[in-house]
Amino acid sequence: MSAASFFTRPIQMDGLGPPLRRLLLTLVMLSVLAGCSTSITRTPLEPELYFKARVPDYPDARFFGDKPLPDHAFDVELWKQFRLDVLKRVAGPGQPLQAHLLLLSGGGADGAFGAGVLNGWTAFGDRPEFEIVTGVSIGALMAPFAFLGADYDAPLRDMFLSRNGIDDIIRLRVFEALTGALAVGDSTPLAKLIEQYVDDPLLDAIAAEHLKGRRLFVGTTNLDARRPIVWNMGAIAASSSPNRLTLFRDVLRASSAVPGLSQPVFINVELDGRIYQEMHVDGGVMHSLFLAVPTVTEEMRLATFGDITPTMWIIQNNKLRASYGPAEASLRGILSDTVSELIRAQSRGDQARLYFIAERERFNYRLAAVPRSFNMPGGDDFDPEYMRTLYAVGEDLARNGYPWRDAPSSLERLDIIDSDQ
Repeated sequence: MSAASFFTRPIQMDGLGPPLRRLLLTLVMLSVLAGCSTSITRTPLEPELYFKARVPDYPDARFFGDKPLPDHAFDVELWKQFRLDVLKRVAGPGQPLQAHLLLLSGGGADGAFGAGVLNGWTAFGDRPEFEIVTGVSIGALMAPFAFLGADYDAPLRDMFLSRNGIDDIIRLRVFEALTGALAVGDSTPLAKLIEQYVDDPLLDAIAAEHLKGRRLFVGTTNLDARRPIVWNMGAIAASSSPNRLTLFRDVLRASSAVPGLSQPVFINVELDGRIYQEMHVDGGVMHSLFLAVPTVTEEMRLATFGDITPTMWIIQNNKLRASYGPAEASLRGILSDTVSELIRAQSRGDQARLYFIAERERFNYRLAAVPRSFNMPGGDDFDPEYMRTLYAVGEDLARNGYPWRDAPSSLERLDIIDSDQ
């Protein structure tokens, strides 16, 4: 499959538009100045023990995202048993085998773009079945449906096109934020949204594919450890534990819990018979998207997988470069725009990193991103018209054969400022 390790890179809260980012910055500063405290109590792990704890009933359901993919995360023999013949049938007699990987980034309301691309790709007729799907933040919410394929295009579309605005995602609570709350927003609407789309039948479908060797991974940030955590969602779905649905939903909510704006998610872990609580937030704190593949030598790769060419399909649910616009001459405006561009610059760094990995490991690199020419306002408020329009942009591009980039725009040509992305 590949000789690559598991690679991640920080980024991604750019789905928050300027007004929300500025409100968040303002309230955070006020909270600091006011010296607010919180009444939340928990039992965190001691620093020397954090890497030993396990989620009860799920000893192998997660791993650190800044280390190589562990052996238990990808069952090579199981994958060969169920997937090699499938790839051979798809390729046809005498044709090279292709293995497809899908990486979904964060981006808030801009996830409508990725949903449109996936639905339009299905309509175009050559959307592959992915061996591995990874997702962060809004990409994590999209990942289960992208993993299951075209039969789940409708809920993926409706997740964006059926929203009525920001109140369907989060409710701002200014007073609570100034008196000790852990966030300026209440993410109960997001939790209800996840409950609406993520149920036992969905987990059963994911479990069935997991047992065939395919993998679905979602990233969160363990804020106690300051490290990325990757969750094997198929392993959770395939578990016989009675709380598999609760944990699955909690991980999705944690992956999209923007620090300061949404409440963190506390996940129970166990060590030596004691229960502790880890604080998990948006996976985008540590990486905008990530690649997770088995680590093998060239000799092992050929012996185990044969001469398979992996293709890394990347859907970046935001712009890699912003359009020109006069910055607001205020402290909030300067801080907001500066943070936004720092995040965007890191995102471009992510793409360059993935590209060089692809070059080294002989992957095909394919990138889609929100066109730089798309300038409609409203993404910060999850405006329904904004999401419908951006969804249509992605769907139309893919329905006509998406013009996938085979390199990041910053490396593809020098006239990047005038490029479409």
